[in-house]
Amino acid sequence: MAAAAGVVALLGVAALTAPAGAADRGSAGSSSAESVAVPPEAVAAVKAAAAAGVENLILDGSSIGIGVIHLHDGVYTHGTYDVVLPAGADTMTAFGWANTAGWFMGDHYCAHVERSTDQGENWTHLPDNYDYGLHVIESNADYIITQYRCT
Repeated sequence: MAAAAGVVALLGVAALTAPAGAADRGSAGSSSAESVAVPPEAVAAVKAAAAAGVENLILDGSSIGIGVIHLHDGVYTHGTYDVVLPAGADTMTAFGWANTAGWFMGDHYCAHVERSTDQGENWTHLPDNYDYGLHVIESNADYIITQYRCT
């Protein structure tokens, strides 16, 4: 799918710095999530993607790229991920993907995750700190992944 014209890439999302804890690698959430505000660029990107028929996407809120996977099929271009999503970009704008299956985070990195299930209207900060490994996302939600060096 070609990227929709006018989609705004996510820029300038500040990295969160809470200490990393034990992660539930396969899960994208927990029962005590809290609502958060996200940059208007993130909302604009998600709304444009939804208007273009995109089911879900990942926005990289980090200052470094993250490995993302297109299909959760176990066959990834780079062994554990398909391609690096550049800092500040989203999977629809960068690659034209109508859906994204997840992301892979390397050793010594952790992440904070925000999720929206209503096309960017409301965002929830997921309380689990994520760490090394493959993280599968929901097919009907959009995510902002902000990774940081944790050890």
